[in-house]
Amino acid sequence: MMDAKEYNITEFDVDGNGEIVRYKRAMDGDHLRFMSLAYCSDHGCDKTSYYFWDEQLLFEYQENSHWVGNTDKVYERRNYYYDLEQIRSIEREMSGGGGYDKVKKQLAAKAQTTLPLGQPFDMDEIIIYFDISQEQVHRNTAIFFPDNN
Repeated sequence: MMDAKEYNITEFDVDGNGEIVRYKRAMDGDHLRFMSLAYCSDHGCDKTSYYFWDEQLLFEYQENSHWVGNTDKVYERRNYYYDLEQIRSIEREMSGGGGYDKVKKQLAAKAQTTLPLGQPFDMDEIIIYFDISQEQVHRNTAIFFPDNN
């Protein structure tokens, strides 16, 4: 039997420009195990989660969901890594009516498409988020909520 492990969890939401940033991080001592960033508005959410082991990225999960009128659209992409090299990438997408939960359930039954492998993962893209605090997000809202005008 495996013993349950306790992780130090940091999580918060920050409001800005009509959107919300959701941040969550799980640490095992000094080792990052999980990090998630979500940018949500009243019409959807873009979320990316990262899973780490031995200071290496193992898995990246992206989910983008939004709705227009009576149609919800959900997109998922899973990227698997070994030594920061992408070794597998799969995706699936579903659109339909009846709300997010119904479309998400339909998506779960859909086969995934294997994608061509991409570039090695660049940790510099996400390293700024490793130790970020809620106060830092408030001070730097332009990073999270760029002015699109």
